[in-house]
Amino acid sequence: LYMLSQYGPLLIPQLHKFLHNKSSSQQARIVKNLRRYHYAYDIGNGRYLGSDPVGKPDPKNVDAVWVLLQFIENIEPTGHFSANVPAQIFFIKDGIGYEIIVLYDDEDYLLRLVQPRKNTKYIIVIPDMKMVESLDLPDAPCLFATIDKEIEKEPVITFYSPEDSEE
Repeated sequence: LYMLSQYGPLLIPQLHKFLHNKSSSQQARIVKNLRRYHYAYDIGNGRYLGSDPVGKPDPKNVDAVWVLLQFIENIEPTGHFSANVPAQIFFIKDGIGYEIIVLYDDEDYLLRLVQPRKNTKYIIVIPDMKMVESLDLPDAPCLFATIDKEIEKEPVITFYSPEDSEE
């Protein structure tokens, strides 16, 4: 699968969401056949599937994919790619480029690496909105996202505009 080679091992529910245009039985069959024919391997006690049997999931890529999946129905099947640091994913939606940048605590310095480009917006994924106050944002359109992870469930992604942080 394209996304496994782009982003490394992903959670099984993420693979199902990438296959949103298939029925749930077709999704299950595709994942099963990926394993059967050794195109993908179980990683992390079967929670993840990866194209390399010794691959390790990158938590930032996994988080960035959850954000990407919020837009997946409006993106061309190959309209998303692994991005250059500090971003994890680049995608194109409605002719506009988006970079997803996942920041953990004390990683605000990574935003200095952003080189704003014309027709590109940035989705900055942060642990919580309190972090916005310490960020030195690039001179480009930015949107923030937080990920509320619940065990064994799809996380809840909440998007905020910069104005939301000023309240």
